[in-house]
Amino acid sequence: MPNFDVVADERNLCGEGPIWDTESACLYWTDILGGKFYRYEWKTQRHSLVRDRFEISGFALDESGGFVLVNSVGVWRWDGAR
Repeated sequence: MPNFDVVADERNLCGEGPIWDTESACLYWTDILGGKFYRYEWKTQRHSLVRDRFEISGFALDESGGFVLVNSVGVWRWDGAR
């Protein structure tokens, strides 16, 4: 049986779409049903809530350092700032 290490246990309702950002060494993922967006920083080994109360069904890194977000309403550009 493989050995897995838990890096974040947020009890997501529907955790989806993990994307690794090689430049920042961060992992991003969304909890679609919970309306939350998370980041795990590999260097500090800490995870944090980046955005709350906004449905994100899918996302991609934007070359400007932000994100392109998709949800049931449309497609959004977000600079990543709170």
